[in-house]
Amino acid sequence: ALCMFVPGTVKSQAIDVHISEFCASNITGPTDNYGEHSDWIEIRSTFSSSLSLKSYFLSDDINNHFKWQFPEDFVLQPGEVKVVWLTGRNENTGGQVHANFTLNQCGGQELILSTTQGVIRDRIAVKPTMADHTRGRRVKQFMPGRWRRATRSSGIA
Repeated sequence: ALCMFVPGTVKSQAIDVHISEFCASNITGPTDNYGEHSDWIEIRSTFSSSLSLKSYFLSDDINNHFKWQFPEDFVLQPGEVKVVWLTGRNENTGGQVHANFTLNQCGGQELILSTTQGVIRDRIAVKPTMADHTRGRRVKQFMPGRWRRATRSSGIA
């Protein structure tokens, strides 16, 4: 099986924060603070100063863009990447953030990053993938549709 991304419609011209990489089949890769090989997503800032994501949401449901709100202390510095574990735990423990949903790579999900106003900042379709493969964007050449497949995490491992 392959993991493929189908870029969604990004409704904002200036993307200062975006999904940079994710894994929907973490079997032997990085572990979360529970020692589990949970699926994860990386969020990257291209903004020129620090950016709080407290007014941003992450979702796997096209009908509910406001499924999980980033914690108040989730702040990205310019060029910084942070991980959100997709475990369903909905917690912020020991500096590790867990969203309130999990991924099912065969379930037709999308990863959606949006604002409190409902503006979609980034949107990616999740499709079946091989174990431990990730999809991500080239760091220095961010473009909404430019994704690559990797067999190992390029960011958090």
